[in-house]
Amino acid sequence: MEFVSGSYSIGQNLYHLEWCPKYRYNMFRQEENKNLCEEVLHEITKRHKIEITKLSVILDHIHTIVGILPNDECF
Repeated sequence: MEFVSGSYSIGQNLYHLEWCPKYRYNMFRQEENKNLCEEVLHEITKRHKIEITKLSVILDHIHTIVGILPNDECF
């Protein structure tokens, strides 16, 4: 993701997000759970105009790096 310029700002908002199931159960060992999780995350990011830079679904947790556009409407 490159720098994004708005009417009042220029910048880059990258966030590292991690989700873990309770007690770190190996929820994503089953391929259908892993695929469902990836589908849902892609749908949510498309709906909210969030760019997924990296998505990694591991056996007991999920890592994502996402980019969010700066919001000029709050000024």
